[in-house]
This record gives sequence, structure tokens and C-alpha cells, in this order.
Amino acid sequence: MISKFFKLISIYSLTLCFQTICIPNSLAQVDFDEKNIANYFSGSVSLNNNNNFQAVKYFNFTKNLKNTHENFNRNYIISLVLDGKVSKSVSELKSTNQQKYSNFFNLNLILILEEIKRNNFDKAKAKLINLEKFEQDGKLEFVLYRTIKRYTELFLNKQTSKNDINELGNIGEITNTFEKCYLGEMDTEKSFINLINSDDGDFSRYLFFYVNYLISNGKFELAKKHVLKVNFLNSNLITAQTKQWILEENYKDFSKIFSCKNHNHLISEFLYLIANLYSSEGYYMESNFYLKLSHYMNPKFNFNLSLLLDNYLEINKIKEAKEIINKFKEKNESYYWYGLKQQANIISDKEGEKKAFEFIKSKFNKINNPNIKLKYDLANFAKNSKLYEISIKYYSEILKELDNQSNLYAKILYRRGGSYERIGNYKKADDDLLNSLNINPNDPYVMNYLGYSWLERNINIKEAFILLEKANKKKKDDPYITDSIGWAYYLTGNFNKAEKFLRKAVLLMPDDPIVNDHYGDILWKLNRKIEARYFWKSVLKLEETEAEMKNKIKQKLIIGLEDA
Repeated sequence: MISKFFKLISIYSLTLCFQTICIPNSLAQVDFDEKNIANYFSGSVSLNNNNNFQAVKYFNFTKNLKNTHENFNRNYIISLVLDGKVSKSVSELKSTNQQKYSNFFNLNLILILEEIKRNNFDKAKAKLINLEKFEQDGKLEFVLYRTIKRYTELFLNKQTSKNDINELGNIGEITNTFEKCYLGEMDTEKSFINLINSDDGDFSRYLFFYVNYLISNGKFELAKKHVLKVNFLNSNLITAQTKQWILEENYKDFSKIFSCKNHNHLISEFLYLIANLYSSEGYYMESNFYLKLSHYMNPKFNFNLSLLLDNYLEINKIKEAKEIINKFKEKNESYYWYGLKQQANIISDKEGEKKAFEFIKSKFNKINNPNIKLKYDLANFAKNSKLYEISIKYYSEILKELDNQSNLYAKILYRRGGSYERIGNYKKADDDLLNSLNINPNDPYVMNYLGYSWLERNINIKEAFILLEKANKKKKDDPYITDSIGWAYYLTGNFNKAEKFLRKAVLLMPDDPIVNDHYGDILWKLNRKIEARYFWKSVLKLEETEAEMKNKIKQKLIIGLEDA
């Protein structure tokens, strides 16, 4: 859905001061003293460094600029929203000369959202006129303006807009479904089903909203029928939580957090979608801005904060991330577990993977009857911590719960096979990997793993080459597969062809220790020894290089490849 939507809009067009520090064109235009100048710059820098609390603090020291400098208004209001003070941002905007924010799309949008929140749909419609000048086909403002306008007309007139919904792409399809739900139209169910099953993107999230609609209409058995098809292993968070609630017959929590009859909830979901689009492209400050607005419109939907958690972790805001984690309670297992996983990742970064596994295992042991997804995550944590026997135990438990001809079964065999290979149990490793390929013969990663393993053991060389060449045809630009086939040529003495593939692998993955080490070996064999030493030395500087590899590299640098 996201990739196709980006064909419709240019996300870079939003006129927010997010990517650069907005400062006065001429400080001489404003009556600044030295302290005010320092506070203004500190606030702007804090905002662009995602230190929202600090930004608000500094901007509060220079509020005398509010009616004289428009960039101050923009920065200050954005910092308030990012700090979760949306009501405060509204108050500040209302007390500011309108001319000082009329040129900024999002400042006007905040005031429109406030009118919608307060059921003042006439006032919201009147204020929408301020956004018309930003409307430009193919840009994000176009989608935001048109969608908010559609919803406002829906809430005001209790009927859908006459404007073409197709102009909004996938967002139009989603909006159309929610419009039907809001109005209680007869074909609402059909619209939800068509949306969820659409071939135009991943709309699995909307199963929650469909089930919510069914439950609100007393259709519990039909809701159950749809949800029981969901597999925990390949479902997103909201879908997994939906299934958990249905299995527990916990129907009341659905209506607590969302209703398509609630206009604020519909706007909140739309803003979440915009935030998700930004996050997927790496624009985390912009994403957080819309997430805060989304949460303001529907503060009961705490589950959407999982995206805020992800964003905070991406920009290394650990304190803020932990605050979000604490909002996920044990009764909501999927989100609670997701928060624990993210906390374990934080521990892993600071204290190592073993400590992270100890933490997540202690939490896992306290959960009654953990579902298959939790077992899978624990197995992966164990594998990442090099606790391969433990990972094998849980992978084996999971396999007992799956159809032995399903793609999921093949996926778990692949992971368990990798654990067996790591502890040197090659018989069981090969059995798992071959069985995985019997179920899904075209999986390039399984072919790559098995082929590379055979080459390293100097067995089945011909078969290994066939597997690696098939894998390479399917994933020509995958750095791991490119490395493998290059290493295959190296091990069989074809150094010129090996160099071609390994050079490409280094370009694709320049910070990978193994790839750089392999390339150094090949260069040495081609008598390009100065270049070989350069790449070996680069391996020593990489963060991910393990101690054992460093020792081997040091030996090669001293006595050369053959003697080492």
C-alpha cells in the first residue's frame, strides 16, 4: 500500500520546518537581546535534534516573538505538538495574529482538527478554505486537504462527498470504507472484505476495524470466523491482538478504543496512516508530528503508539521509547510482548545479547499459555544470542503446531537448520534445509545457506553451485547471496570470477566484516596484496567484527594468507 501511494504523492513537499533550522532572515528585524538570540537558536537546534521538551523550554523564553516572527510560530507550535502538548498549541495559535501562521499548512490543519474534535463542523469547513491555496495535485497537501474535507462534509451532511474518491488512491479506498461504516450503509461489510483482500497492497490492518464493526453489530460468530484464520506468526500487531481478544471472548475492549461512528476516531486513523507513510520513508519527526495529532483525536487507541515507539528507537530516544513501552499492559499480550522485545533490544545494545535473552526469557516464563508467536520470538532471541540448543528446542515446539506442508513450516525448518549447522550437527542441519526446500523449492535464502554450508565443508560442490546460481538468479542484488557465489568461485580456484562477485558484494554491503575479509582473500590470491591488506585492515575497524575474526585478520596481515 505504501509504495503505491507514494506514486500518487511527493512526500517531500510538506511545508514544515522539519529538515532545517528555521531562523530569522534578519535578526536585526527583531528586538533581540543576547539572551533571546541564544534561546531562539537553542530552541531551533533542539527541535531539529528531536529534543522536543528542550525546544519548548527554550521557545517559551522567547514568546515575545509570537506576533512578530512567523518562523518562531512554526517552530514553537511544532515543538509543542511533538512534545504532546496539542491543546497548548491550539491555545497559542488562537492567541496569535493569524497572519503569522497563514502560510503554514500544518498550523492551519491543527486548528481545523480542533474544530472537528469539538463537533464544530461548520467552523472546520470554514477554516478549510485556508488550506485551498496549498492544494496541488500530486503532493501530500492535496491528499491531506481533500481527505479532511471529505470527512468534514461527511460529519456535517451525513452523506458522502460528490468528489471523486479515486483521486486519493489507496487512501481513497480506505476512506470510502470508513464513510460507509460511519453511515451504516448496507454494503459496509462487503467494502471491508474487498479492502482487506485487495491485491493493491497490504491492508491486513483493517481486519481489526472490520471485526470491530461486526462486534458493534452483534455479529460475534462471524467476527470469530474471520479472526480464527489469522496465524500469529505472520500477522501484524493489531491483527494478532484482535485474535487474542477474540480467543478470550473479550469483546468489550474493541468498542473502548475505536468506533467508526465516532468522527474523531476516523480522523485519528487517517492521521495515523499519514504518520506511517512518513515513518516508512525515514521521516521520523514528521511521522511523530502526525502521530501526536492522531493520539490527540483518539487518546484511547494507545496501540498506535507502537509506531511512535519504533520511531523513537530509530532516532535513539531511549527514554521516550521506554515511556511508551510502559503503556503496554500485560492484558494486551501482543503489544505487551512487543514492548518487551523492544526493551530486550535496548538491553542488547547496551549489555549484550545474552543479557537481552535472560531478560526476555524471564518475562516469557511469566506468561500463561504463550502463543506460537511468542515462542518464535524467544527462539530467535536465543539464536541471536548463540544459544542454539535453546533455539532448537523452541523451533521444534513450534513445528508441532504447524501444517507440515505450509510455507511457515518451511520457514521454521530453515531457522532450526541454521541452528543445527551452528553447533556442527550437519546431518540434522541438512535434513531441515532440504525438507524446507522440498516444501518451498524456490526460496533463495535457504538455497544460499545450504549451498554455502556445503562449500565450507567441501562436499556436494556441483550441487552447491547449482543452488547458489539459482539463488543468485532470484536475488541478483542480494549481498549475502552475491558473497556466497563469489566465495564458491574462490573455493574452486576461479579467482577472477570470484573477484567480480565479491567486488559487487562489497559495494552492496560495505560494512560487513565477512564480505570484506573474503574480498581481501581474493585480492591476495590475485597478487593484489596492497589492496588485500587494505580490506583486511578495514575489517578490524568494523563494529560487528568478532574477536575470533580479528585474530585471524591480524595473522594474515603479519604472515600472509597462505601461512595464516
